[in-house]
Amino acid sequence: MIPIFTGQLRKVKVETDQANARAGKAAAVTAALDTQSEGELTYYYDASKGVAVDAKANGVKKPSAYGKTSDATAADKIEGVTEDTKQDLTDKIVQIKIGTDSAVTVSWVSAK
Repeated sequence: MIPIFTGQLRKVKVETDQANARAGKAAAVTAALDTQSEGELTYYYDASKGVAVDAKANGVKKPSAYGKTSDATAADKIEGVTEDTKQDLTDKIVQIKIGTDSAVTVSWVSAK
């Protein structure tokens, strides 16, 4: 592939993952407020539907993988990617945890 196109393609993948992490965080906080649940909450973001799914609900399956970046690092500023070593997000989804202190943590976890 031509280098200029490769660079632009990677940029689009990073931006997509950034957007999914932000959208997942917003959807999870909205779901938590709507249900008025208490205690620690865990959600998976379903990017195809644009909703946060309660990870602890009976019968809930993880959404299909939607990560795009195969070499994400902290420099990419994708929420949930904190390491400087390259991480492959292509088989992952966004998980959001809301603590009892209302702290919101975003991470990328396996879709399996």
